[in-house]
Amino acid sequence: MKNIFLLLFIISITACSVDNEVGGLTNEMEQVNLEGTISNECTWSTYDFEDYGIVSVIDDNDIIYVKLVGIEGYTVDNAKLHAAKISSKGSRTINFPTVGNGNLPPGKMEFQKNAEAGSNEILFELDKSNYNTSEILIAVKATFIRGENSFSAWAGDEEGKKGDWLYFQYDFQNCEQCKEDVYVGPDYDITFTNAYQVENLNTGAKIDRFFENLLLDKGADLGGTYTPTVTQVKQDFQNGVTYFEINYTIEDGICEDSATILINVVDSAESYITIISE
Repeated sequence: MKNIFLLLFIISITACSVDNEVGGLTNEMEQVNLEGTISNECTWSTYDFEDYGIVSVIDDNDIIYVKLVGIEGYTVDNAKLHAAKISSKGSRTINFPTVGNGNLPPGKMEFQKNAEAGSNEILFELDKSNYNTSEILIAVKATFIRGENSFSAWAGDEEGKKGDWLYFQYDFQNCEQCKEDVYVGPDYDITFTNAYQVENLNTGAKIDRFFENLLLDKGADLGGTYTPTVTQVKQDFQNGVTYFEINYTIEDGICEDSATILINVVDSAESYITIISE
């Protein structure tokens, strides 16, 4: 089976980053991949933690995904994050839990998370329904390890009022996500004799049942499309064609799965069929 789920969250390292881009960021892109299926029309918003790591943000209809990774030999160890609605009155950061003249103590931030042992990433998943808006402000501070030393930094392109903290604005994209995988079954390599064809596939109805049973046997989803069509295959059978390469595909929104069915008809008076699935 060839799963072609559209797609791993596609990375787009764009001008959303702060002015000084992280050195060697291109080589670290795969570390930012989030295993999932989301519309490739959406892009990550990405900011750096000085030279230590990057934070990338994307969302679907329900969740805001905030992913942190260490780069250039640094490993992310722990992080604190706070997301807030933008205030329409007074300071735009008024909904952050600041103290005094506008300092944001990390201990007052809503979310805290440690990286799992052996991992170089931290993933926050925020419920969008908690914010009831189309954009939010995100403040995130992370600690990174390199050797026996630790380093802490904020990520963002806007400065807090006091305390040398940073934040950034994220505008919701409401990306379409493939929530339920479709399944078309494995690839097939099928060989049968023309004697078997005459005996078992001598009507259009029998050919229809042959393909349907092939899918049902492996629990594949029905309702997909064949290329070439089953009708064309029937015509080719009648015209003496002996080799077929058929693609079976199901598309459901951005979810897609595809399998290849190879059929080889051999000349023999013996009636038999062999089916190999991969």
